[in-house]
Formats: sequence, C-alpha cells, structure tokens
Amino acid sequence: MLSFGNRAGNGRTMPEEGVCRRSGEAGAGPGGTDRPRRISHLVEFLREEMALRFADHIGAKNYAVQGVAVEEGYWRVRFFRYDPLCDIDAVTLDLLRDARDFGGSYEGWGSEGVAA
Repeated sequence: MLSFGNRAGNGRTMPEEGVCRRSGEAGAGPGGTDRPRRISHLVEFLREEMALRFADHIGAKNYAVQGVAVEEGYWRVRFFRYDPLCDIDAVTLDLLRDARDFGGSYEGWGSEGVAA
C-alpha cells in the first residue's frame, strides 16, 4: 500500500504538493491522478456523541463510513470516498474544517498506488 497522508491535527493546512508527481512515479500511469480512486480518511474525537454526529454529517456528503470505534483512547471515524488524487488539497481542507466544526481532529488520508 502506498500512502501519501498528512497529519494535520494541529489545525494547520498542510498542502499536498507533489502528490500528482509522486503518484505518477509510484505507477499511477499518465493521467492517473485525475481518475477517481478510493481515498480513506481518519478523524478522531474525544467523545462518542461527537464522533456519531460527524459520521452522520460525512455520510450526507457522499462518504462511506467504515466504522466508528474507540481505538487507543479516541473515538475514531474511518471513511472513504472516490476522488482524484489531484483534488486532495480541496478534499482535505474541507475535511479539516468539518472535523474542527464537530470538535474533532483530522488525522490524515491514504490511498493505494495503481499500476499502469
């Protein structure tokens, strides 16, 4: 699995510069970064009710919620959606805002490389 995630729990925007270039080097093939692919995300919360509210919200934004569970002392919401890798800046910025608005912390994203 090839992961290009960011850790943005400090609330700062972390541009994913070079994602298109790196994914091409990893075998995504020409134009591969503009094709939608499964991108998984993780958001952490301190309380269950916050996580459940966020999961409902994110589901309404066409994300597939994989689970809401306690892991290592945090309520974690794992979810995914199919998006082009070149759109990851806009996607993560939106998720950073949503996580903050619901009292959580966006912990990052990951995607598998696709062979040409």
